[in-house]
Amino acid sequence: MLIAPACCVSIEGRLNQQKKAKEKLPARVYSKELIETIFRQPDTKGQFLVDAEIARRQTAAEYLKEPEKIGILKHHKIGKETLFLNVDLYGLHTRVASPQGSRRSRFRRGVLTADVHY
Repeated sequence: MLIAPACCVSIEGRLNQQKKAKEKLPARVYSKELIETIFRQPDTKGQFLVDAEIARRQTAAEYLKEPEKIGILKHHKIGKETLFLNVDLYGLHTRVASPQGSRRSRFRRGVLTADVHY
């Protein structure tokens, strides 16, 4: 039985999520720059869109709510800031980082925590 390397699984998963976003996001929200920003790392926030000159602060918050509606992002309020976690991308990163399950991550009270077992 052949098993794909973890990096290939990660790239394939990311491409599938990007395709889903392109198909399901409304045209008024979808842009190549937005997709690149939310798939650059497992978490994003409105300020990242503002810094990339994709949108102003209020519009950035609205843009991030659309991928949340279709299940790509999940918001978490931490203090005054709202982070949007790309759940599938985060899952891919943790599976690639620890395929034997030596590291577990979970959400607790709106805060992402990681338990590392050696």
